Parts: sequence; structure tokens; C-alpha cells
Amino acid sequence: LRAVQLSLVHGIASATPMALVLLAIIELVCGNLTAAARFGRLSIRLVDEKELGPEATAQAYSIVSCNVQHWSESIDGAILATLPKAGMEAGILGGEIEYGFFSAAINVGMLQIRGVPLRIVEEEVRAVCLKMKEFK
Repeated sequence: LRAVQLSLVHGIASATPMALVLLAIIELVCGNLTAAARFGRLSIRLVDEKELGPEATAQAYSIVSCNVQHWSESIDGAILATLPKAGMEAGILGGEIEYGFFSAAINVGMLQIRGVPLRIVEEEVRAVCLKMKEFK
């Protein structure tokens, strides 16, 4: 909460989207699904509209898609269908490896949950494994 307050007083920083995502998770735990979804969407909007860097983008995309959006949106919704893969690409291309590959794992999980044919899921997994090998 303090990081969000500081952002309101001093302006948006690269840590602001993560602070909003964490606030969204607190709202979820308290049972405030509507508020949680709003903070999650705001976090995504910030990284989409501001140049906050690949770290902020990968963090927001992965944590929102894993912990927040699926409580307020269909698993087949547009955001959950694209957010994890976009987080993977932003993270890996921007050097934020941990959240990039966390997004990749979320992407594979979401594909399986949505009932995508296993051939496509396997292709995604193989592509992620190839990207991992590049970082050995």
C-alpha cells in the first residue's frame, strides 16, 4: 500500500505496476474481486501505456494472469489468452528471465486448462525449452 501511495504522491515508477498487482492480491484475499480486477487491469494498463521497462511488463503480465484476472474473467477471455505469452516475450527479450519463464509456465498451464489440443501445447513447451537452452 505504501508503494502505491508513494506513486500517487511522487509519480509513476517502474515498481508501481508490481505494487498495484500486490494490492490486487490483497484485495483478492479480502474477497474484493471487483477491486482486485481493477488494480490488475490498472497495472497492465500502466505497463502498456508507459515505458516502464521489460521487468515491470513481465512482472505485471505474469502475476496478473496467474493470480488476478482468472477470478474476474473467462479463462477464454482475450486478456488471459494473450497476457502470459506476451509476458514471456517481454521478459525474455528484455532480460527479465525469471518472470519471462514464469509467464511461459503460466501460458502452458492456461493452454491446458482451456483444452487446447495437446499437439499445440507440446509445440509451445518445445519452443520455451529452446529459449531456455539459449540461456544456459
